[in-house]
Amino acid sequence: MTHPLTSRDLTVIDGEYHVSVKIASVFCGVTQATYNRWITEDYPPPIDPETRLIPLKDLGDWTRTRQVRRRGRGGGPSPYATPTVYDIDDDPKLRLAKLQGDKVQMELMERARLLVPIEEIKPMWVRIITRIRTKLLRLPVATAPLVTNQTDQYAVQEALDQAVREILEELADSDAGLELELP
Repeated sequence: MTHPLTSRDLTVIDGEYHVSVKIASVFCGVTQATYNRWITEDYPPPIDPETRLIPLKDLGDWTRTRQVRRRGRGGGPSPYATPTVYDIDDDPKLRLAKLQGDKVQMELMERARLLVPIEEIKPMWVRIITRIRTKLLRLPVATAPLVTNQTDQYAVQEALDQAVREILEELADSDAGLELELP
């Protein structure tokens, strides 16, 4: 069954497209009654109160935001998942919901060992940095005898380059003692 469009169904106001509730409900895949109900709920779709028309760009932003909220942050393969257009600081309920969701997400990541407390990671990084520092501090002592009698700048550069590469290979190949011991 076809529904003919009227001039009121699609209007251009100040260079932006606006549609009627009838067309917006078709875009959203719901009945007009459902769309009108959405207008009265929290976080309603956009509608101009004077003209009762819906700006299409704002409707698209609202739809993407609604999909993100329904699926959860990072909770789905939606290609339209963009940051919310609502300012969290303006709405205490939205801010609280986001903070609670972030807390739950962090707890789940901790349980899955995808998020590890810094107290468990810091000793490992101290060992890594100390090994790198020690090897780099040995570089001048190890390469000085190789380049002392060299007059060719290219030969000196090659010797230094080779020494640095050897250090990097040693560091990459030897990860002994750097395992993270997780309970």
